Parts: sequence; C-alpha cells; structure tokens
Amino acid sequence: MPQYTYACAKCGHQLQHTAKISDAPLTECPECPGRLHRVPVATAPPVLRGRGWAKDGYSSGSDGK
Repeated sequence: MPQYTYACAKCGHQLQHTAKISDAPLTECPECPGRLHRVPVATAPPVLRGRGWAKDGYSSGSDGK
C-alpha cells in the first residue's frame, strides 16, 4: 500500500498515512480545525544498468563489437 504525506494549511502539521489507492484522502488535521492537503513526494528516476543502455535511455546501435 502506498504511503502519503499530508500537511495542514493552517498550522503546518505534517503526517504520513498509509492507505489504499481507492481510499478517500484525509481532509481534517488532527492538531487543529484546519484542512489537510497531500504533499507531492519526489522520487528518484530509474537507473538503467547493464550493457546496451546509453545515458539518454536509448541503445547506441552497436553491439559493442
């Protein structure tokens, strides 16, 4: 199950919540009467390893011979 990070617009309280994708998002802050919004989380790009991958993600066209 994915883990979501939420922040309160009023007090700035942050929390993480694990929920199914189909579950409704959290809306009420547990610390104050403010509203929560989901904080986008940056993820690292995939790393392509092994023979045949170039830096831009395309093969160089040669077999390395």
